Amino acid sequence: MNEKNSYWYQLKDDFIDFLREKGYSKSSFTHYRGQIDFLIRYANALGYTEYIPEIGQEFLKSEARLKEWDSKTLGFKSTVIRRLDEYINGRNYTLILSRLVDTFFSRVLYSMLLLLENHSIAVV
Repeated sequence: MNEKNSYWYQLKDDFIDFLREKGYSKSSFTHYRGQIDFLIRYANALGYTEYIPEIGQEFLKSEARLKEWDSKTLGFKSTVIRRLDEYINGRNYTLILSRLVDTFFSRVLYSMLLLLENHSIAVV
């Protein structure tokens, strides 16, 4: 195995250890490994020597263009990349997304309540 591939496979092994520490099941490891293998092939084909989040996003766009994936499959691929980015950057993207959704929902709900109030509709 050449040095470039050893980086990617070490990244994959370390990422799986990260998932293990988070309590993921053995069956999840298999699915995650498969997606990471696709990512590694993609990165190697384009000559990348290290992972950065932009590669993950390019990979997702490429996957979406190559095949008509159903939303569940694309969602899983996106989750794998998000978890990998979380591992690489040490940030919890799920919590960040949750906060964004909560903030958006709160703003939309507040706007709707104001609209109802302005139209003299009782809010119970």
